[in-house]
Order: sequence, then structure tokens, then C-alpha cells
Amino acid sequence: YAALMKDQLQQLAISSVSLRDLADQLNSDYRKHHLVDRTESEQISRQALDSLYEAGLTMMADGGNVYALSYLTDITNAPLSSSRFKIEDESVPFYQMVVRGYVDYTGAPYNLSTYTNPQHYILQCLEYGSHVSFTWIAGQNDKVKDTEYDYLYAVNYQGWLELAEHMYEEVNSVLKLVQDAGIIHHEQWAEGVYETVYENGVSVIVNYNRSPVTVNGITIAAESFVTGGERA
Repeated sequence: YAALMKDQLQQLAISSVSLRDLADQLNSDYRKHHLVDRTESEQISRQALDSLYEAGLTMMADGGNVYALSYLTDITNAPLSSSRFKIEDESVPFYQMVVRGYVDYTGAPYNLSTYTNPQHYILQCLEYGSHVSFTWIAGQNDKVKDTEYDYLYAVNYQGWLELAEHMYEEVNSVLKLVQDAGIIHHEQWAEGVYETVYENGVSVIVNYNRSPVTVNGITIAAESFVTGGERA
């Protein structure tokens, strides 16, 4: 199937492709005479990714498990938190510290996420080095009601453009300073206050609290951030 897909894409002169779950899910098949376990499933996925990569296609994909990372230029729906089980005290950007500088990524689309405060989404993007993401359609939201796409409950683009522009400008004001730079340090300075340091020396301290916080002589306004180490 990958070879057929590659041939069809080349006929259309397409240079980039967005994959749905090839980089995210390894599915087993337990049919008696056609058993495919997860190890073999990974090999099949790698072969498909190899075929597309050798065709010169740049690839974006959901999730981005380790077997797929070397093939991808962009990842959507990357994890931006732990599982939040009660046994876990904090979330740390471990995944981001591994992949940042090699692959660009976003978390869940803001308009389909559990965030109720857009400023907190902005702060987590800055803390985790993640780009802003939205899912949009041109049609009205009620067009997908009672269909298999009813999870797309708030995706008409017209209601989100102004907020998306604001989010992008805020996040890009920092991420443009650390383009292709990895994360080398992450630390909690106080409750709701975190610092992320990038390998080019730029740092960002985010404050999720509803009141200003001062740490190490630096005051961060409520639900805001400060940067340091910017290159001239």
C-alpha cells in the first residue's frame, strides 16, 4: 500500500504528506493464520515510512513514537503532560527534551483541548517549546452534529482567528529565539512557576498563578512569562 501511495503522490507532484496514525499506533492482528504481533507491526510501519522517505516526501504525523522520529519533520498532538494519575506529582517535558531541535511539534489543538484559559495554553507552549495548534473547518459547527465527526464540535475557523493570531504572536516572540534549539534544563522555581533553558542560552520562566511571583530577584506577572539570555 505504501508503494502504491508513493506512486500516486509522485504523479500529483506532492512533496509533503500528513500521516494519521502510522507514526502513533502499532496494531496487532491475532487471526489464526495471519498473526501479526507488535514487533512485526513496527517493522511494517518502518517499511512504509522508509518508502515515503526515499521518495523525498517530508512527513508530518500525529503522536510521533520513537520508531518514526527519524522520518518526520513535524509532529502534531505531541504529549504535553503526564497521564495525571494520582501517583504522579508533576509533569516534565521529557519528550520535548528528546525531540526538540530535530522535529517541530505541537500539542493538542487549543479549540479541541481541555484548556479553558488561553493564557495557560500559551504558557505551556512556551514551557514545552511547542507551537500553537488549531483544528479548523470552513463549514459551520452544526454540520458535523450527529455524524462520526461530532467530536469536531468547535472548529469553524471564523470564531478563532483573532485568538489564534494573539496566541501565535505571543508564542512566536519566544520560539523565534530558539528555532532548532534543544531544551537542556527544566526546573520548578515555585508553585506554578517553571523555567526552561534552551541550548543556545535563551531561557523562559512562566508563571501560571493568578498573582505575581518573585523568584531569584525576578518578578513574573500573573499568568505571564519573562525571557532571558537572548542573543543580540
